[in-house]
Order: sequence, then C-alpha cells, then structure tokens
Amino acid sequence: MPNKSKNRRKIAKFRDNTYLILNIYAFNHLYCEVAVRILWRDVWKFYDFGDKPYVTLSIINTLIACLPKESEEILHKNGFNITTIPIQKPPLINYASFCKVISVYRIYDMIIFTLKKQQTIISEDLGNWLLQEILKMIMNQISSLKALKCNESDFDILANYSQEYFYGLILDCSFAWSMDSIYGELEDLEELFINWQDRVSQRTFSLIIYISDNIYDTKPKKNINDIKILIEEYMKLYIKFKKFEIKKVPRYKVK
Repeated sequence: MPNKSKNRRKIAKFRDNTYLILNIYAFNHLYCEVAVRILWRDVWKFYDFGDKPYVTLSIINTLIACLPKESEEILHKNGFNITTIPIQKPPLINYASFCKVISVYRIYDMIIFTLKKQQTIISEDLGNWLLQEILKMIMNQISSLKALKCNESDFDILANYSQEYFYGLILDCSFAWSMDSIYGELEDLEELFINWQDRVSQRTFSLIIYISDNIYDTKPKKNINDIKILIEEYMKLYIKFKKFEIKKVPRYKVK
C-alpha cells in the first residue's frame, strides 16, 4: 500500500478535476480513500437538480445509509422508511467523517428533492427531521470543520450545537439591499447568542460581518458605527468574542 500522505498530495493536485478523481475512485482501490477524502470535503458543490439529479440523490442516500441506529429509529417514528434507500448499509467507507464544509441550506434542498423522488408523502417536518439527524451525525464524526454555511433562518438549527464545534462565525450580508434588512438579520443573530450563552466555552471565537460595498459606501458612516455598537452590546450580554470585524465586500462575491 503506497504511503497515504504521498497519495493525498498526488491526488490533491487534481482536486478541481472531478472527472479524473471519480475515475481514480472507481478503478484504483489503492487511492480510493484519498479520492473520497477530496470529493467529500465539500461535497455539496456537486449538487445538481437539472442535468445530473442522480448526483443529489446519491449524496443524500449515502448520508442516510451512514446514519446510526438511533437516527434510523427517530426517522422511522416520523414517517421515513429507511429501507427504501438503494445504498449498501452500512457503507464500506464512513463518508460523513470526511466533510470539512457544511452547507445547511444546500443539504435541506437536496433532502427535499430526494424525498420528492422517493417518498409518496412528504412534509416539511420530515425534511427537518432528516436534516437534523444528518447534521448531528456529521458534527459528531468530523475531527475539524472548515466552514458551515447557512441562512439567517438556520440560526435555530445552529443553536442546537455547542460552540465547541465552531471557531468563528461569518454573517454574510452581502446580498442585503438596505440597512434595514441588515438590522433584521442582526436581530436573528442576537437570538443565536442567547441560545448559546450557557453552553459556550471561553476559548478563541471570532465574528466577521460582510456588508456589500454599495451599502457600505453610500450609507452614512453612522449606520456602520451603529451596527458595530449593536453587535458589541450583544457580545457584552451573551458571548465574548476575541475578534470582531465588519468587512466591505463586492455584492454577491463572498465565498
């Protein structure tokens, strides 16, 4: 068996060539684990409801197959038939453990798409249950998380997890059209802080807020200062951050 670190360096050179990595994954078992590690670090970027819907189905079905027995029982009680998933269970590889990026809104969209394809009766509650169990599994199995992407509507989901999973929070307001809409998002952020306040540790934690340049540059500086004061007041009441920043970015350009 070749040295794993050497394999990883070799395949990492082709991380943007998905076709090549998939061929390595399919035909060379010696490099299989390394290829999976690269593909699954940010697997959500492969979701496709148009030309390649099977990709979305495959990702969600694989994650469902990785779910522990406890999660299966919870889903069964809430109307999800786990036996309909056309994936070997348990999988030979623990795919969830390789995730480095979690996109809550993409996972949810993919779940709803999968349920529509495989369930005769679906509900928003069932989608939420499946999302919760998949997130719980990933959070419990990954050794480190590079990024977690979510909308402000997903803050209540994050509140279910301890801050031990996170080293920083980026609030992307680059899509906001007005200062009023930004203030609305900050109110949701306050609720997240309230839910976390009794569970967080006092280690390094940072908060960065992205504001689009068209708002940052055209609105009075007083508005930006008001945001800074508002967030600092939140932090005094709930969570102590080591680093807090407001960054100006081009509209829609945040990665």
